[in-house]
Amino acid sequence: MHISMLIGGRGSDPQRGFTEAFPDLKGTPALVLVNGNNVVGAWHLSGTHSAPPKGGPQEIPATNKKLGLMMVHGVEVNPSGKAVKEWSLYDAPCFMGQPGMVPEGVPYRAASEAPASPTVVVAKNDDLEKKNL
Repeated sequence: MHISMLIGGRGSDPQRGFTEAFPDLKGTPALVLVNGNNVVGAWHLSGTHSAPPKGGPQEIPATNKKLGLMMVHGVEVNPSGKAVKEWSLYDAPCFMGQPGMVPEGVPYRAASEAPASPTVVVAKNDDLEKKNL
């Protein structure tokens, strides 16, 4: 999924710049929901800002500060398994604030720890399950 794309350095130039800035980037699943051809995951991203990102509008010197935040990522796949829709959400102030890349005084949450183990839920779409809606 998306996290492996980030860690592997594939994807857009901003993604590559991010993985260069956080070479120890790790994505840990916290919750994975599967329903038919839709997969949504809540992930904990962690790493250390130990290098300046390349390819962005400006170079940000390494701060050697920790990053630890949750993000949500969704993918819709077609019958052959190819992603046809993709979206993600994350806390931008935490993403920039934890590594020290925002002006002083901008509020953000402290870096969090990854969950011990993920929860995986696969929907059956049967009548019993639909009664819960």
